[in-house]
Amino acid sequence: MIKKLIIFMVSILLCGIIISACNSPQSQEQEKNVPEELNFEGVNTAAEAMELFAGAAGKTTDQAVRDKLFRDLLSWMEDKGSGSVSLYMNIRRAVGNIGEEYNGHDSLDIVKKLNTIYLNNPENIPDKKFRDKMKKMAENGLVFATAEGDVWPVVNYHYLKERFGELLSQQLNDYLELKGNGLNNFNEGAPMISWDALSGRIVNMENFLHKYPELKEAGEIKERYHYLLSVYLRGGIHMPGKIREELRQSHRHFLEQYKNTDTCPVVKKFHSLLKKNNFTRTQEVNDFDINAHLKTYLQK
Repeated sequence: MIKKLIIFMVSILLCGIIISACNSPQSQEQEKNVPEELNFEGVNTAAEAMELFAGAAGKTTDQAVRDKLFRDLLSWMEDKGSGSVSLYMNIRRAVGNIGEEYNGHDSLDIVKKLNTIYLNNPENIPDKKFRDKMKKMAENGLVFATAEGDVWPVVNYHYLKERFGELLSQQLNDYLELKGNGLNNFNEGAPMISWDALSGRIVNMENFLHKYPELKEAGEIKERYHYLLSVYLRGGIHMPGKIREELRQSHRHFLEQYKNTDTCPVVKKFHSLLKKNNFTRTQEVNDFDINAHLKTYLQK
């Protein structure tokens, strides 16, 4: 009994110390010194920008303030971060830089290799100049994206989530996850991933919008949701002719796997319309108003 009492008293004392530390003049002074927004004057690289955020966010426990500062960082990185490393090149050159001979490589396969193997292990790259640039990409939170046979550095959202996730709200963590999964979706208006994989991302966006309808980033995600849904239903951007069988199968798969989603009724109506038109992109099919058939929270 005495032992339990001692443990209880020690716990009370420790709580008092922690609370006192949080309310100490030094702690309060730190909170006062937290900037309302990040000042990027003199910042030249994404690595410097991330350090600026980390320093400011570490001075406050206010979640709203941390999120605001991170949005400042993200805005800067999306605007200027890729300039930290000048590395725009075509696939043929990218293949040569990693010491392989080009033989019609698929651009998405090469980018996956660059991002998963060489970005984390640049010492395996034979070309010193390219190896040094890959190191800089990793240091600056960048990753490769691809389209139309070219590759270039963009923000690595998964890296930002891994590095700063504990400082951010769950909403922003989920947002970074969505953004990270959205890279390398399209090449000249056609998906670079399978139709089923694309449908899964559409559903993830629906879930995000249902969960966070008032979030600042919801508008951006909604725009992306509409774009991806249109591509998924129609089989691409301004694609003539018939809908291919693999997409028809994916539509049927969607109706089974995601039957409880709010996107499912739209897919069902559109698929029925396609069937009526012999799966041909007729004027009636092209005129289908996706937005009008969505629930309010998903509408533009």
